[in-house]
Amino acid sequence: MKFKWDRKYLYWGVTAFCVIALSLVFFWTVTRWDSVRRIVKTLIDILNPVLIGIAIAYILTPVLNFFEKKFYIKLGEKLYPKSRKKAASFARVIGIITVILLLVATIATLLVLVLPQIYLSIQKLVLNMQSYYNTAMQWFEDVFNTDFGKETALANIISGAVDYFTNWVKTGLLPRIESIIANVSTGVISVIMTLVDFLIGIMLSCYVLYRKEELIALIKMLVYSIMSEKRAIVFFKGAEHIHRTFGRFFVGKLICSLIVGVGCAIFMLATRMPYAFLISVIIAVTNIIPFFGPYIGGVPSAFLILLESPVQCVIFIAFCFVLQTFEGNILEPRIVGSTTGLSGFWVIFSILLFGGLFGFIGMLFGVPLFAVIYTAVGSWSKNRLKEKNLPTDTEAYIRHGPLEHKAPEDKTTKEGAGVKKA
Repeated sequence: MKFKWDRKYLYWGVTAFCVIALSLVFFWTVTRWDSVRRIVKTLIDILNPVLIGIAIAYILTPVLNFFEKKFYIKLGEKLYPKSRKKAASFARVIGIITVILLLVATIATLLVLVLPQIYLSIQKLVLNMQSYYNTAMQWFEDVFNTDFGKETALANIISGAVDYFTNWVKTGLLPRIESIIANVSTGVISVIMTLVDFLIGIMLSCYVLYRKEELIALIKMLVYSIMSEKRAIVFFKGAEHIHRTFGRFFVGKLICSLIVGVGCAIFMLATRMPYAFLISVIIAVTNIIPFFGPYIGGVPSAFLILLESPVQCVIFIAFCFVLQTFEGNILEPRIVGSTTGLSGFWVIFSILLFGGLFGFIGMLFGVPLFAVIYTAVGSWSKNRLKEKNLPTDTEAYIRHGPLEHKAPEDKTTKEGAGVKKA
């Protein structure tokens, strides 16, 4: 007797097995979260050069496309008029060399111009700590109309600092000198490994840039082989939305931050404010963080200038207000545009949520990531409402009222039915 599989029961059996297996995996992940996190961290460390290479290729792709379309494809067609393949290959190779040289030149220029100025600013800050202390004490005495005796107060502070430093050297530094040396060695090794990963990432990015169409085609083949055509189309539409949201957001924010940092440096140099390059770098870097970034960079920067000159501090605060108004209302809408589609409430919510979960990285990626989730949930919600023949516009539910339980009527559908009936 030949045994026949019942497709219905086989389907339910496989489904039950998958549910039980996924439940066990979820339970193991929750109960051994530290082990899972270590495994994930190890995998990320191993694949770090690959991730860096993909990130570099992703950032440089628009620049490569620009040079190819404007210059190198035409040049390749002139050099190889009888072979389009050779012309395209020539354009791609020259384009990759150009964008990599631009990347290296940009990084080298920033290091050569900015790092020495930052070093001088920090050195000046350390050397002037005593004068900053005297200024603060004088301000405190003027505000509270009290003479604390500068020499006595200063002597007590210096004596206390010397005693604390001596005690720390005896009880804290010397017993831990071996571990400190080990940590310093580990830090140096970590920096070297990061540089090696970056160099390997640059090499891998060249391969990704050269074969980017082929790699995208392989991904498409894999997705279409796993999913149905309808779901694959939906998947790629979602991927395109993610690419558009993240790409335009970060590229636009980087350009805006660069413009803001350069504008801040020019203004501070023109007005001869202290720590011009250091504060400009702080303003430019923190400006990448939406909403909270200007405050994170502006408050300590204003405090540094306050130690030198209260008048210049007021001028700097006024300049920051004008600069952020210009950046938020004119510059950013033109460069970044409405890529996220989030209101101010959801921007703050996403920064607080992902910043609390993942720290600084969460603050950087929180807004575009939440924008993708927000769009996906909104699209799913509208599709479900359409299946139930309910209106998808928000106005219908505003008219319906918050406490009424009757389903709102689709005004357009109702008007269409009335016309059809007539």
